[in-house]
Amino acid sequence: GDVYHGPSFVVNAIGEGHEAAESLHRFVRPTCSSLTLSREHRHFFEFDKNNIAVDSYDNSKRQKPELVSGIDTAKTFEEYKQCFTEEQVKIETSRCLSCGASVVDPVACIGCGICTTKCSFDAIHLERTHPGRSNMVPSEQRIPELAKYLPKRVTKIATRAVKDAVAKVTDR
Repeated sequence: GDVYHGPSFVVNAIGEGHEAAESLHRFVRPTCSSLTLSREHRHFFEFDKNNIAVDSYDNSKRQKPELVSGIDTAKTFEEYKQCFTEEQVKIETSRCLSCGASVVDPVACIGCGICTTKCSFDAIHLERTHPGRSNMVPSEQRIPELAKYLPKRVTKIATRAVKDAVAKVTDR
């Protein structure tokens, strides 16, 4: 893995070694599939540096870990950087990069909006993309809205409890 690109991260070396082994296997066995089939094709697009807005980004500097002295990084895989101190971790994690990326699990998200109140940078906003598909009620109006269904739900729960109790008695 390091033969072609030089010393790098262990994960990169293992990945490159795997690619090299796959290439050799395909080369010596011509009956196998082509050399490029199902390979990762890296198509990169040039980033337009002149057409970005960076005014909204947090401009605080990144924290730099201390370096271990006496390690020749060209000849060894030893870790040459120390871990962040607790203070550096706090500073680094408080930096908001304002990337706009948010990962939401659509199965777990119920649209309650609590995340919007907890983000101290006001970076999270909920927006209905298809308002006609649901009749969701804002959280402030949810209690009166739920109260309409309360008697029916209580009746169902009580009926189920009575049926379960009767079933237990008849099974004995």
